[in-house]
Amino acid sequence: INSLNELRALNLTNLSLTEINSQMVHNLPKLVLLDLSNNRLTRIVSTWLPNSNKNLNFLMLENNYLKRVPNILNFTNLNYLNLANQNGQLTHLSNYAFQRYLYDNNQDKFNNNNNN
Repeated sequence: INSLNELRALNLTNLSLTEINSQMVHNLPKLVLLDLSNNRLTRIVSTWLPNSNKNLNFLMLENNYLKRVPNILNFTNLNYLNLANQNGQLTHLSNYAFQRYLYDNNQDKFNNNNNN
């Protein structure tokens, strides 16, 4: 997959994947959508995700067996994250994954902490 520099969407759904090889999704600089839903993933290690990819807008991880939320702080353009139905495994959300975003009740919107 490393030679697919123009790839914008990668759909790896319903494959019964239990892990992702770190080289599988690296070096995809134009990737906007990564769909790993409906698999058997129990964890997402930050290095599995395309860390150099600043264009990632959509990350779908629903219907897996994740116990933790992956660190998404490097994905500055991420607009959509779906973690629905982790089969009862996701029981704790840690701040580190979302620390860049603060909810502003007065303005009814999310603000990026880096812009304040």
